Amino acid sequence: MSTLHTRIRQWALLEGVRHVHSDLLVVRIGTSQANSRRKGQLFVVVEAVDNPVHGRAACALAAETLCAAFYADRTASITSSLRQAFRAAHQAVANHNRRAPAAERTLVGASCAVVHNDTLYLAQALPSSVFFHTNGQLRALPDFQAKPSEDQHHHALGSPLYT
Repeated sequence: MSTLHTRIRQWALLEGVRHVHSDLLVVRIGTSQANSRRKGQLFVVVEAVDNPVHGRAACALAAETLCAAFYADRTASITSSLRQAFRAAHQAVANHNRRAPAAERTLVGASCAVVHNDTLYLAQALPSSVFFHTNGQLRALPDFQAKPSEDQHHHALGSPLYT
């Protein structure tokens, strides 16, 4: 039986300078005790695509919605619950953007990890990145060495083209 260890670190790299905190990044850990036994422990990292002044509100909204919707979904399937959570977060950010003045609108990228027993589930709405260590190697999702084939902004939460 393998053992999973979880470590979360928040930092930002802005113009080559490392910062321990970023206004464009929000980290949440799902805390629903009753559902965490059934669905696992949820970790959420969201980041604003742009708009550093007003991005934090959209990030916080997306993170809270992802956590709440994941644990509120009654299906037994973790992947289905993640899908529902991303739909709910997209709708929440899109509604936030519709009500906000144009200068305050922003898109949000999100990464979610669920640890359930000895299994790790990952889900993303690009642009977002997650790093994990497995088999002695640090891996990134998405793979930064792969050439992007399309603009990632239309995958962001709140985008009219979100898929």
